[in-house]
Amino acid sequence: MISYPSFQRRPVESKTTKSFTSEEPIIYDFQYVKGLNEEKSKLNKLLKLQLKGINSRINGILFFGLPGCGKTLLANAFANESGRYFFKLSPCDIQSMWIGQSQKNLRAIFAQAKKKAPSVVFIDELDSIGFSRHELHAHTDQKATINQLLIELNNIAEHDVIVIAATNYLIGIDNALKRSGRLDWKIPIFPPNAPETTELFKHYLSLSKICDNLSVTTETLNLIDYQELGKESKKLTPSDIELVCKEIKNDILLDEISPQLTTSCVASYINNLREGNLTLIESQVSQFISECKSLSIKNYKLEQLENEWNIY
Repeated sequence: MISYPSFQRRPVESKTTKSFTSEEPIIYDFQYVKGLNEEKSKLNKLLKLQLKGINSRINGILFFGLPGCGKTLLANAFANESGRYFFKLSPCDIQSMWIGQSQKNLRAIFAQAKKKAPSVVFIDELDSIGFSRHELHAHTDQKATINQLLIELNNIAEHDVIVIAATNYLIGIDNALKRSGRLDWKIPIFPPNAPETTELFKHYLSLSKICDNLSVTTETLNLIDYQELGKESKKLTPSDIELVCKEIKNDILLDEISPQLTTSCVASYINNLREGNLTLIESQVSQFISECKSLSIKNYKLEQLENEWNIY
C-alpha cells in the first residue's frame, strides 16, 4: 500500500501549528514571493482567465532554472492565489523499486488531483523522473514511468488540473515532455538582480518583527542600507538570503548579537556565507545560460547573469 501526498488549499483554510515564537502562519501567495515579477505576471494570465470562468487549456508549466531561486515557492503561491488544492510531489513519492509500482503511483496521484479539482500537481526535480528515455542507463520500467506521465499529461486541462514541474537540468528532460500539449509553458526562473535582492532582504528581515521574543523594530530596520546589501549580495540566491536572515534571527534569540541591526552586521553574515558554501556554482550557471539561449529566451537578466559570472 502506498501513502498519497497530502494536499492543501489556501493556508487560511488549513490547520496550522503555532511555533514557540507565536508567529502568525505565513500565507504563501504572490505578495509573499519577492522578485520573480515577470514570472508572476505570466501566471497572472491564468488567474485572470480563471476569474472569467475560462478554462486556459494549459496542460502543464515547466519552471527551469538554478537551485534556490524560488520554483517551489512560486508554484505553492500560484496554487493559493487560484484557490486550488496543491499536491507537492518529489521523486520519492513516485518512484518505487517494484516493477510497475511507479506507474500505479502516478495513476493514483492524478486520480486524486482530478477528484479534488481544481488543483495543482507540482512535480519537483522532474529530471529525476522524466529524463530522456534514450539515456543508456534508462531501463524498461523507468521508460514505462515516463510513458505513464505522458499519458497523464494528455488532456489533463479538461479536468481543471494544472501540472507544474520544476527542474534545475532542462537538457536532461525527455523531449516528449517538453513539447506543446504536455508542458506547454517553459518559464525560466532567474536569480535576483540588485533591486530584487534589496526587496528580499527587506522582506526576510522584516519577518523578525512578528516574533514576540525579538525587539527588532521598524525604526531599526529602516536604518539599514538595503542597496548596499544588494551590492554585497552578488551571486546569492533567494534561499541564501533567507538563510542569512534566519541566522541573524537565531543569533538575536540567543543574545549573541544586538537586535539593533546595522548594515555592517548584516554584511558580515553575508560574507560568512560566501566564505562557506553558496548555493550556486559556475558550472550550473553556465548550463542555465546555455539552456536559455537554446530556447531563444530574451530577458535582460540573462545578460546581467553573464556579466556577474563572466560567462559569455
